[in-house]
Amino acid sequence: MLELNAASFYRVVNWLTSIERNGLTSEGSPDWELLLSEAESDGKMHVRMLDSARNISMAILALPTPVTAIALAEMITSIEGGECKVKDLVAYAQEIGRTFRRELSTINCYFINPDRVKYLGEKEGLFGARVSEKYPTAEYDIQEAAKCLALQRPTACVMHLMRVLETGLQSLADELGVPAQDNWNTVLNHVDRLLPEISAKRFGPGDEQWFSEAGAHFRLLKNGFRNHVMHIHEKYNDEQAENIFNHTKAYMQHLATRLQDTFARMMS
Repeated sequence: MLELNAASFYRVVNWLTSIERNGLTSEGSPDWELLLSEAESDGKMHVRMLDSARNISMAILALPTPVTAIALAEMITSIEGGECKVKDLVAYAQEIGRTFRRELSTINCYFINPDRVKYLGEKEGLFGARVSEKYPTAEYDIQEAAKCLALQRPTACVMHLMRVLETGLQSLADELGVPAQDNWNTVLNHVDRLLPEISAKRFGPGDEQWFSEAGAHFRLLKNGFRNHVMHIHEKYNDEQAENIFNHTKAYMQHLATRLQDTFARMMS
């Protein structure tokens, strides 16, 4: 996904504007034919312009404007060579400005609500390090669900979350001894029936609370999962998608305290 850094954009525009305002843009200027090293009394104009161009190059490289970066590199090379005149500096700056505007004209920018930017900030571990470790096969769909949430694609977000939930439910079904099968509705019913039957006698005193909490999370998500697998054309809004995201996160975090997916189990 393409990312345009607004701060870098501002720096580049401000830099181009400062050059236009420095009084050297007119062909009739007395300094027009002078080398940069001769243009000011202290003889350091070329040093200042070189430092300025090098600094702004980092901002340009942070933007999706590669041709502008090439034009700036040519300007830097000219100044470094000591043969750049005031008129050359102005020509370079004007060419960089034109190229920058042309490149930006090919890019459409979309605003992301500030409260959703957090879903794009983290590249991994959105559900926590333990879930990433115990359920590595779910990591891709967790990240994609977060991107869809940030970009206000709620139904796509839920579809990815259902794939995450499927991984978690499979590990819980394995723990309960539910036979693997393609019909998830049958698996859901098996798990739902077995969870209340879990007792301290079967797993030990420390496990009863864990399965009780697993059951509470499960029942919150079961209907959403059932709707997904039974009604492929179901649609969700942003609020529903964010709620399902948070519930799925809590459920996977709970499962990860005890269970793991097949891949993680094979690697451990």
